[in-house]
Amino acid sequence: MGIFRRRAQTVVEVGRADAALQAARLLADDRQRVQALALIDRALPKTPESDVAVSLRELREVGLRLLGQAKYLTRVLQKRVARSG
Repeated sequence: MGIFRRRAQTVVEVGRADAALQAARLLADDRQRVQALALIDRALPKTPESDVAVSLRELREVGLRLLGQAKYLTRVLQKRVARSG
């Protein structure tokens, strides 16, 4: 009975992680990247190694890269405004 309980628990965890992945994608598409990253960071540690876990890590990496670019562009624009003002 123990092995069936573990398998059922793994299926549930992967299902929850898949739901989190879909929600994070919707948030990212809606330009709510910080919320998407927070959702991924909460779901990823509980996710067993699977294709869902790989997708979560990939989406997290893309989100972090986009946030880094946005932060850089914001600094550049602030410097330009300060120079012209």
